[in-house]
Amino acid sequence: MAMWMLLMNKAMAGTFMPVQGTEIAAEVDNLYGFLIIVSFISCAILIGGMIYFANPVDRNYHEHGARLHRDLFTRALAQLYLRPMLRVQMLSSARVSLLHQPGQQRYVAHLLYSPPLKRGAVHVIEDLVPLHDVRVELRLPVEVRSLRLIPDNAELPFERDGDVIRTMIPRMQMHAAIVAEYKR
Repeated sequence: MAMWMLLMNKAMAGTFMPVQGTEIAAEVDNLYGFLIIVSFISCAILIGGMIYFANPVDRNYHEHGARLHRDLFTRALAQLYLRPMLRVQMLSSARVSLLHQPGQQRYVAHLLYSPPLKRGAVHVIEDLVPLHDVRVELRLPVEVRSLRLIPDNAELPFERDGDVIRTMIPRMQMHAAIVAEYKR
């Protein structure tokens, strides 16, 4: 059983307080293998391979920007997606994608980091902050023979741990790609 009591920011606490006398998830029975994640404003339950949210977590995060909504969704997703093909250790405004190019016998992981700043009614990118020692894990259904870092075109050292390949990008600024070449 896993349960998280999540905190909310002060502005939201006044808006979404439960009715006086309501008991908030003091104990959760796990007889049926359910996972319940509870907070004052959001609740999710995992039944089989489906997660059900009591509230629109995505809209709440968009409107209020409370980290607890993002964390609630991330933790719930982690309960479903136990063995991701790509895992990176980057800041929350980073973006990643994994492409498969079977004709070239490779996978390409793109990592982007350029945090937007709000200026008036728009978001702009003014500062390209470099990141250092970015950890990357790949779990691919092929035998990887080499990793290259783009745009440097440098060979990346990696280690294998079962079906997981671990590497580290020493430095990246805005964009980096890892090309994982494999044999058939």
